[in-house]
Amino acid sequence: MVRCSVRKALATIVTPICAFGCAADAGPPGYQAALREAKLNFGSAEGSRYRRQIEKLVRATFSDSIGPCYVQIPDTRGANLLYRLDASGETAELIVYPPDSEFAGCVLDGAPELELPPPPKPGYWISIRLVAHPEL
Repeated sequence: MVRCSVRKALATIVTPICAFGCAADAGPPGYQAALREAKLNFGSAEGSRYRRQIEKLVRATFSDSIGPCYVQIPDTRGANLLYRLDASGETAELIVYPPDSEFAGCVLDGAPELELPPPPKPGYWISIRLVAHPEL
C-alpha cells in the first residue's frame, strides 16, 4: 500500500536543490535558468503570498495520480516540474526534470490541467516537486 504524504509526496511547492544529481547534469535546456527564476519568485514577498494562494490547488491537482503512479513506477527520485505561467495563470511552458521521468509522465497523464489564479506577473516560474513515499 502506498501512502502519499501531502507534505512530501505532493506538490511541495518549493524550489528544490536538485536531490538527484543536478550538479553533474544541468537538466534540459532552460532548466537551470527556470529553477533560479522560480527560487527568486518564491523568495519574494509577493511570491510567498502567491505560493500560499496556490498550494492547495496544486496539491488537489496531483493528489489522485501520485499514489497509483508510485505503485506502477516506484521511482524514488521523484521529479521537478517547472511551470512558466502566463498573465492569466495558464501554463505557457513546462519543464520536467529528469526529462526521462516515467513517474512524472504518469502523474501528469493522470492529473487534470493545472489551473491557477493569475501570478504576480506574466512569465512567472513556479517549481513543484513530486515525490511519493511507500508507507512505512
